[in-house]
Amino acid sequence: MHLKVEELKHYQIKAFEDKKPEELEALISIYSSMVDEYCNTCFKETEHHFSVDVASKIPVMRTPLLRVQNVLYKQQPFVENEDYYVYEDRNLIELEDTSRLKQRKKAITIHYTYGFEQVPASVKKAIVDLMKLHIEGSSANALISQESFDSEYSYTKNMQKTIEQLQQDILSSLDLYKQKKYVPMEDNVGEIRARLI
Repeated sequence: MHLKVEELKHYQIKAFEDKKPEELEALISIYSSMVDEYCNTCFKETEHHFSVDVASKIPVMRTPLLRVQNVLYKQQPFVENEDYYVYEDRNLIELEDTSRLKQRKKAITIHYTYGFEQVPASVKKAIVDLMKLHIEGSSANALISQESFDSEYSYTKNMQKTIEQLQQDILSSLDLYKQKKYVPMEDNVGEIRARLI
């Protein structure tokens, strides 16, 4: 869950006051999962591993990449900054010399951590907004808005909006965190394409 029930008090939303903590916790859990799925990531540090064919550049399956624990070739560890290099900003691992690796299929195993060290405030706000829409149903009450002051957030009310506008605002705030779908890279694809043309 990306938000604690106690944190909801900071938002001062009347619709939450009549709900039991268990109900709010269930809603937080549901909408946290939905937000993760929509953004194709997890908003907490999450360990993952996968096996892949040998290639000089290997994008990780889940992003954003935080750190790599190890890279193995046929269960033998590679040494970082000698056998492979990590580019967190590109969600990529680059192998130094793939020509010496005889086995090619599913020979590389990567253990890494992806996600976020802290849940961004705008993601928490989106979860709160979704919960509010759920509880209040079709009423188009005001939605909270956010202002930032040195990592401290204060919340004020907006003018009334339609349900569609509220939903669009929520999705727009989450679009910033949407991760691309995984596409494995293959060596020499460009060379083959150039030869065909």
